[in-house]
Amino acid sequence: MFRFFKELLFCIVLSAAPLHADRTISCEEGRILSPLFKMLLENTEAGYVLYGKKPICTVAYSSYPFFFGDFKDSDPFDRLSVATHAAQTILKQPFFRSGNIVFHFDEKDELLLIINRNLFVKTIQENVSLFQYVLGPSVTAESLLNTLLSPHHAFCEVFNYDRVLIGIVLGYGAQNSLFNSRLENIENDGILTRDLPPFVPKATLSPDADNQSRLLFLSKSENPKWAKKCTTLKPSAGFSSLKEESEKLAKKMAISSTQLLSETPNFVFLCLKEESQLLFDLERTQKKIKKLLHSPVCLEKALGMIGQENINVQETKQALHVPHVDINLSKEHSDVALQQPHTAIANPMLSEELRACCKDAQNELEGQSCTPKTQVMDFLIAKLLKHELQGYEQYQLLSFAEGLLAEKNEHIIFSRYGASAPDAVNNIKTAKKNLEIADHFFASLTENSNYTRIFEHALYYQILANGSGPTLQEQKRVLLSFNIYDPNGNCLNFDTQNIEVKDTVPGFAHGIQGMKIGEKRKIYIHPSLAYGAHTYLEKGIYLEAVVTLHEISEEKGSLSPLMPTDLSFIRDDRFLEQCAKELGQTLRFRGKKKAEFLQQCPNISISSISKNFQMLDDQSPLSPEELNILNQYFWNLYFL
Repeated sequence: MFRFFKELLFCIVLSAAPLHADRTISCEEGRILSPLFKMLLENTEAGYVLYGKKPICTVAYSSYPFFFGDFKDSDPFDRLSVATHAAQTILKQPFFRSGNIVFHFDEKDELLLIINRNLFVKTIQENVSLFQYVLGPSVTAESLLNTLLSPHHAFCEVFNYDRVLIGIVLGYGAQNSLFNSRLENIENDGILTRDLPPFVPKATLSPDADNQSRLLFLSKSENPKWAKKCTTLKPSAGFSSLKEESEKLAKKMAISSTQLLSETPNFVFLCLKEESQLLFDLERTQKKIKKLLHSPVCLEKALGMIGQENINVQETKQALHVPHVDINLSKEHSDVALQQPHTAIANPMLSEELRACCKDAQNELEGQSCTPKTQVMDFLIAKLLKHELQGYEQYQLLSFAEGLLAEKNEHIIFSRYGASAPDAVNNIKTAKKNLEIADHFFASLTENSNYTRIFEHALYYQILANGSGPTLQEQKRVLLSFNIYDPNGNCLNFDTQNIEVKDTVPGFAHGIQGMKIGEKRKIYIHPSLAYGAHTYLEKGIYLEAVVTLHEISEEKGSLSPLMPTDLSFIRDDRFLEQCAKELGQTLRFRGKKKAEFLQQCPNISISSISKNFQMLDDQSPLSPEELNILNQYFWNLYFL
């Protein structure tokens, strides 16, 4: 326990200590930077930036420690996050901001950016037309770099979430980025974007089981910023379908090289198979990074490459001194963690608790017994777990709390992807309710003589204005205006477009058949002939389409027979029960894996954590000071 507070105190003192003018790094600074740089060089592409082969390296981190499973095999992401958090104050000093190698924190998306300033400018200048085409004709390399280093902009936001531009600045090359971007746009279109009525469901573009599960259980894309607001992608010239184009592109591409994939540090990206020189240069650089990692003065050399000068790290054989802290605690404050575990610790009160904890550490050093106030860590870990699981309802979280206390040999089945999302069960309930509304509404249309039936209980229309001239009879393309509404009258999409009929949902494609030029028609489409339940739109809704036909192409096409999607599983109460059961199992599994990790941590009571977890409400956010304490605790676990 003493080690935690010892390191906590030196980190507090460190936060105000600048790097020395003679470029000598203090012992404390070296201890903080050493594990971070080892992980950056071994587990990320930062070394390629240092050696001038990559303009930017993006390192994802989290301010909230994430732990799971066996401590010895803990997630490298969490170790790197904790190391990054500990070094944040140091990395924001001028030494890491003013030279050719720049460290910048994108706090919006929680990315540590490591930038080779000269290579970045050179890369942008070589491809400036592409950047100006996407970002505007006035864009320059210097203006982009200044925007990137601004605290107000996220990394991907700067490049307008354009995969081509991002690939270029990540060092993949322009041609590789163009091909890879197109392939990713095709393959991810069904996962990352919202359905756009009346066009074909994204579910038909993503038959993979995990993708189908995402669309069924989640209410929105996990990466909505990547979603394209335009219509569904079209095949490029020379291809009859997106599948054909995707397969052709995939045959041209390869994943890096065997060496870059199998040896550390990896450099993983899709590149054209004939791209040999770039791969050769990266492989040579990989060997240099490996040599640097094995150097006994790895940190000094890495820092020297950043500052372009010799760097020395102070050495000391003395133990770090824990300074004396004056304590003036009232009885009320000293017992707060034990008496009121359900109440969030306010910042001023936490400072008092921290002082008390520091004195406990000194008592331990002097051989005196420690007070129960050190159990504040149980409380903070419970708050951390509560933050990680925000969005779940309290009754659902009971399964997680039970998992924390589960027997070590208990076997728990992990559910399918998506079923464990916080809103998964509610989404299925919503789909079931909307489907019942749709069934009732279409039953009423059957008895309404104002509507013409195309498919019983699923597809009806009413002519609002008569047309004249040619009739639509399976022609391939049409020019029409449309407004698409949900059952509540909200407009989901409207436009005037020249479209291919086969690119629309079955209910729309068949609903416009028989229309004449100038005709205006209202079409009601059952969810089984629209987007069903596998969609990021509200699940299980029927659609109202108001359509005016303007032109018909002469080229004939063909329509598949109407076959409504089977949604009987949504109507079945047993499916909802199974989803709720899977959610409970998954939360219990997560609790058990958290406990496996915590069992190997010193001065932690899992039963106390479980009790605190159940008593906390959702309005107990972690303060910055609490986060610092947690990150320092896990830093000691990982690196001491």
